[in-house]
Amino acid sequence: MNKELQILWDDNKTTHITLLNNIAAEYIYKSFKFLQHLKLDFINNPKDNPYSSVYDGSNASIDNLKNAANILDIQINVDELDSQDYLNHLHCIYEKNYNGGPNWLVFHEMIHMIEHARRNRDPEAIVFDFREKADVLIQKFNRSWFSFSTTHVEKGMCYLRWQELGKRPYDYYEDSEPDDISRICELAKPWIYLRPNIFVAHKDANRLEGKDLDKFSNWFELYRKDWTAYWDVSDWNPIEMFSVIPIGYINDVDVLLDNFKNKIYPERIIR
Repeated sequence: MNKELQILWDDNKTTHITLLNNIAAEYIYKSFKFLQHLKLDFINNPKDNPYSSVYDGSNASIDNLKNAANILDIQINVDELDSQDYLNHLHCIYEKNYNGGPNWLVFHEMIHMIEHARRNRDPEAIVFDFREKADVLIQKFNRSWFSFSTTHVEKGMCYLRWQELGKRPYDYYEDSEPDDISRICELAKPWIYLRPNIFVAHKDANRLEGKDLDKFSNWFELYRKDWTAYWDVSDWNPIEMFSVIPIGYINDVDVLLDNFKNKIYPERIIR
């Protein structure tokens, strides 16, 4: 019989996550022996909710970035937020000053929100993300798990994905970061660590859609040998950047989505 997790909502109702019988799902189940005691916070982490106002084309994402920057005493030039070079500059500020604190993580996430808005990207999933509270559960990612990964997600699928503090090589290329191998090795990262955060697809999606891997590969060929040697991933494949590891599914996913649309949020996930 498949193991389950339960999402507890703030209206006291529950939604079941049925876990798959694989090693990644077992990692998640074991992690929630600890995580079930932690409260989720979708109010202060709007990036995790695809129905948040930060995704609706309003100024909410800019306001959130300014608020996050103010806490860190960083001045934001709103007129420059349409420039990827300026956003790359903000990323550098984060990298040089990140000290493990939650305020810097929020600032970093808000930069990515602006980048999403610039490219008209749809949010891919609802994210149950425990951030620094779950750091004790992070473990090295086992590359053999790519054998049961996929680039196609179905509505209601629960999965794990790349979540490094950096950029995927494709994003590095797309963001016009410097063509410098030292910087590429520093910022562009393969999947290194496994984090116990659950992504729930809110629609069917092909994660390769709109990605020009041929053009990326032509650019990356000059740096590939040094980059794969630096990260010790000689078998690296570009498809990995968009691959996810399925760990379960939610049958009544429409109930979950309606709750988020109506601002009914999960409080915890329990075993």
